[in-house]
Amino acid sequence: MKILLAAILLVGLCLDAKAQGSQIIMKNKAKATRDANNNGAPPPGARPGGAGGAAPGAAPAHTGPVASATSVTTTVTASIAKIQANIATIKTKPEASDEQKQKFGTDMLAAAAGVKPTEEAVRKLADSLATAIANTKIASGDQSKLARDLYSLLNSSTSPAQVPALIDDAKEILLVAGVAKGATQTVGKDLNAVAASMQSTPAPTAAK
Repeated sequence: MKILLAAILLVGLCLDAKAQGSQIIMKNKAKATRDANNNGAPPPGARPGGAGGAAPGAAPAHTGPVASATSVTTTVTASIAKIQANIATIKTKPEASDEQKQKFGTDMLAAAAGVKPTEEAVRKLADSLATAIANTKIASGDQSKLARDLYSLLNSSTSPAQVPALIDDAKEILLVAGVAKGATQTVGKDLNAVAASMQSTPAPTAAK
């Protein structure tokens, strides 16, 4: 009988201790939650901002590089469009005017990025190319392709190994459009001169 009473007493003490321990844990959790709320921080184990994990009012992800890439693409597209517009206008004229040649050269110079060709070489190319394409039937697709070839040639990011192919492609477009072989060869020489002027021009130095 004494043994049974002792066992019951022992179980009661264990249950009481366990209950007290649970109460202490709950109190500590409640205290931690209270302190966290008072300090403006999330309670232990909580995800900031709810299930998504993002804190309210958090700044959006940085989009600088994407915006920059978009800006560059827009600039390239605009430059090619201007060159193509010159081609489309001049080809419909019996002959290219001095004003049209001037604008053609200016737009090509503006399209050049990085190491730029000399103005003299570009102006000479604008003159011979405008003379060659005046009063010709260059298809719209070939106008676009010629504009892209010219843009690529005018930019130092183009590999020198690609230059001969670009020049050959431009000459082929002119021949298909009915430009005389002599005029086409003159344009080819001027395209080579533009590429050569870029290779001899020193790279721009960064501002200190």
